[in-house]
Amino acid sequence: MTGVFVFLFGSLVGVYYILGANLFAFMFSLLGSNLRHSHIKLGFGNAVERFLISPLQHQIHYSKNHVNTNFGGFLSILDYLFGTLTLSKNVTNIKFGLERT
Repeated sequence: MTGVFVFLFGSLVGVYYILGANLFAFMFSLLGSNLRHSHIKLGFGNAVERFLISPLQHQIHYSKNHVNTNFGGFLSILDYLFGTLTLSKNVTNIKFGLERT
């Protein structure tokens, strides 16, 4: 997404860096990637989650009561196109762990 943005707007927009990382990539990693394997339920809303995987969508992927859903790492566009996308607003119960036999 950042590459498309820079391609479209070129030198009209300056690219800022934090600790050697692009500002947009840094913020997405801070708000999204670092919270994926936590129990903090952070969704991005239906409009954004159709394009970007939120931490809550990633948690839904690993939930034992939601199977075959949210396979994307960062983008959810392919999940949307192939019908495997589950938006976080539609999920009320997430359970983790293994069942005892």
